[in-house]
Amino acid sequence: MTRTYYVKITERIEEDELRGLISRVSETRRVEVLKKRRMEDRIQGIVSELLIKYVLQKTFGINLYELQIFRGKYGKPFANVPIQFNISHSKNIILASFSDSSEIGIDIEEIKPISIRTLKSIFLQEEYEYVQNQEGKEQRLNMFYKFWTLKESYIKYLGTGLYRDMNTFGFTLNNGITLKDLLNPFYKDKIQFMTGKIENYYYSLCCKKEENIQKFEYIEMDQILNKI
Repeated sequence: MTRTYYVKITERIEEDELRGLISRVSETRRVEVLKKRRMEDRIQGIVSELLIKYVLQKTFGINLYELQIFRGKYGKPFANVPIQFNISHSKNIILASFSDSSEIGIDIEEIKPISIRTLKSIFLQEEYEYVQNQEGKEQRLNMFYKFWTLKESYIKYLGTGLYRDMNTFGFTLNNGITLKDLLNPFYKDKIQFMTGKIENYYYSLCCKKEENIQKFEYIEMDQILNKI
């Protein structure tokens, strides 16, 4: 079963409060956060891990005193518990998925104007043509982010990050979502994808085909900050 939760960063966190929150995240995350210059990026990094801890404790009954969170070779987070999880954030929304039986990849992106032509190299030719053939600028933009988040969710599922060339795999959307992986053609029969929108954001989720994907749940930011 795959469960997904999201939180909106709706309140300002002052610097003295931020220092207190930093002490509640893992050493790896602490180092990452302190390297960031922008306050918004620091807050994103902290709330992201606190969301993971909140769900692991509340939903899966994990003892946080024993929990350790690490990074894989290509940056994918994992922990010393039998739960797979993945997280993504864009602007003020943080999205996290969890499963006790499947690897997961998730991505969310704010929909904002972008030059699609300059990013042609990340697409298979048929993907690029599909985007460009959409009627109207808004439709093309939405379709671009649909493909982009699908690609991101897949490489995050694989755990390769951007070390995998984005133009070595793609998707067809004529009858549902079908993966076309030029390096691993058999993967298309083993995994599933789900896409959608939260406000002005596009997201995509990737997990094993047999997984039961639950409805997304919203968590108030206060719950995370005050209970972890």
